Amino acid sequence: MQQIILNYLPPADIYTPAASLSILKSFMLNNGFDTKVKYWNFLFDPVLPLADENEETNEVILPFISIINDWYNNDIGNHRSVELLKEKLADINNEDASYFEDKLEKSKKQIVEIIDKELNSLDIDNTLLFGFTSKFHQWIPAMVVSKAIKQKSPSAKIVVGGFGSKEAALEAMKMNPHFDFATWGEGEYPLLELAKQLNDKTYDFDNVARMFYRKQGAIVLSTTNRSEYLNFQNYPFPSFDDYIANYPEPDKKYKIVIPINSSRACSWNKCKFCDYNSGYKFRVRSPENIIDEIEFIANKYKSVCFSFVDNDIFINQQHFEKLLDLMIESKNKHHYDYEFWAEMIPNENLNSVLLKKMQITGFSQVFIGYDGISDSLLSKMNKSNNFSTNLFFVKFALKNDIDPLVNIIIGLINETEDDIQEGKYNLHFLRFFYSKKEISLYHDYVTLVISRMSKYYSMVSDAEKEEYNINNITHLLPECFSNHKDRFNLFSWEKKNITYAEKWLELQEREKYYIENAFSYKININSGVYNYKEYRNSDLIVDYNFTDATYWSVLSLANNKVIKFEELLRELNMQYSEVTSDNLLTILTELKAIHLIYCDSKYENIITVIDVE
Repeated sequence: MQQIILNYLPPADIYTPAASLSILKSFMLNNGFDTKVKYWNFLFDPVLPLADENEETNEVILPFISIINDWYNNDIGNHRSVELLKEKLADINNEDASYFEDKLEKSKKQIVEIIDKELNSLDIDNTLLFGFTSKFHQWIPAMVVSKAIKQKSPSAKIVVGGFGSKEAALEAMKMNPHFDFATWGEGEYPLLELAKQLNDKTYDFDNVARMFYRKQGAIVLSTTNRSEYLNFQNYPFPSFDDYIANYPEPDKKYKIVIPINSSRACSWNKCKFCDYNSGYKFRVRSPENIIDEIEFIANKYKSVCFSFVDNDIFINQQHFEKLLDLMIESKNKHHYDYEFWAEMIPNENLNSVLLKKMQITGFSQVFIGYDGISDSLLSKMNKSNNFSTNLFFVKFALKNDIDPLVNIIIGLINETEDDIQEGKYNLHFLRFFYSKKEISLYHDYVTLVISRMSKYYSMVSDAEKEEYNINNITHLLPECFSNHKDRFNLFSWEKKNITYAEKWLELQEREKYYIENAFSYKININSGVYNYKEYRNSDLIVDYNFTDATYWSVLSLANNKVIKFEELLRELNMQYSEVTSDNLLTILTELKAIHLIYCDSKYENIITVIDVE
């Protein structure tokens, strides 16, 4: 049987194997198709001038963009590419423009030579299908490789998949005549059906779900979106054999981070800024199945650093706690020194016990779906989290030495000065979480981008869409890639000038005050009276005695989780039966005024800022 070759390209990181392609390989092998993953990024990494400088996609794939510019005689794009290269390497190489032109041309030449050498080593005529993923804009270097494949074997079949929408897949087909097929959404069963038809030479591509194909010079859409979906109750473990066998730094295997899926799609799927993909069905794996995969990989590949590639590892409290317990059990049983990275959306079902278990398990960093520091903006984004859950997560992540990676989205379509002012005020609730330590709160401010798939896209008029005209990849590519009405299909765009840019700068300037000054506190108890002292650097700025014990009880009850008003009152009444709703409102108002507790404007979602345990 002919072989299927799945191709992994820059800007993909060389220290992490291909998550989706490794699952596809296992799935196709289980269905009788000889399949391998070819890690082109291993080969290209040494010749890419900016591969080690940062993770910006346009910079890593710069030589591929320049090769495409040559096809279109795009001198402006090549000039911009050289200027970008010079900007990034000026501190290292203080040379004139010709030096960077030569450096870029050398990289392009090496890329062409690598492609030619590798394709010559392949039995292209005995290859059933070449597959590329669109993830991380890999479809751009895939244009270069696919053209070379077609030059050597015009009858070769090439599919590109992983697009987030039908429109994106169609746009890629329009841009690159060497893609024979393009799919969107989940890829296992469409790839299997396509492979069967190519192998059997039946060519009834209308029956391949979520796919465009070429027929008599036209791009044709298949007639069905329906397909089976990968069974998450009998999940096939991914095959990383090709990755391990070709890993270019055998003496640095400690750098390898293994991707792992615990779910697919998004359980919330309501955030207005999100361009999460269509063609995906939400479902989850059992904790037992996940830990079986972790142990299988740790045993087979001797790698114990894992990155969950879901957008939220927290499915529900029961599922997450069971997973953590099994991880701890596995760690103790096999003496694996696990390290885990993940993404998580803060939620009110988290508590301090779960965060502690995350530390014991080996979670070292978590990218949290934080996105804002004001309840009003988080609500406008239609986020499931709020400022209280954000504060809680940062508080206990830092306590447990878990690095919280957080973004704040600015330039929202319907933001106001009041929204930004609320965030500026809320910075003081975060004052204890800034530090000079390696693990600290750090906000990365990112400007809103919109694409065809985001819910914001339908909220703006055509005239307003014209204001979204900044994209650092299309800036370098030929104009024909983006100077048309469908430019949002394949690219995300941001505004050059957001409406309240000055207000956001003011907020960031205010944040510097907290970054540059160390806030701390001490708690002492004497004769049943709690004394709270707060310091800015070494200066005492607050000295407060809690003579009314109910105040301290409120702080204690709201310490380890985000708690609702009625639950707090109920638990407080177990200690002080005489406390009324009005009493609790007064206590919360006073504690919030001195920034020791946070709750929203409705006195819900209550969380203590300091740690009283």
